[in-house]
Amino acid sequence: MIPRDYGKALLPYSQASASGSAMQNTNTSQVLTIKVVRVSGDTVSGVLDAYRDPQCDCPVLTTFIGTLNGDTIDGTYSTRGTQANAPQTGTWRVKRSR
Repeated sequence: MIPRDYGKALLPYSQASASGSAMQNTNTSQVLTIKVVRVSGDTVSGVLDAYRDPQCDCPVLTTFIGTLNGDTIDGTYSTRGTQANAPQTGTWRVKRSR
């Protein structure tokens, strides 16, 4: 996952320091783990393992849901931090390549 205007991949929460220094000094991508995935009919939903958000320097949890249509899944996500702020939401898309 690479946030717009951040320019580099996020790190899992367990690998980032409280100051976020691990994120600032890395140029390599890090895979974020999907903790739970559920599939029901044409709907896919799940939860990512916690990771450190560079904007709030806090652990966040992201949930997602999407709908399969042919070779494409389009969906939405919601990210919540431990601070008392509103969730961040957005859209995502993945397409199977052959």
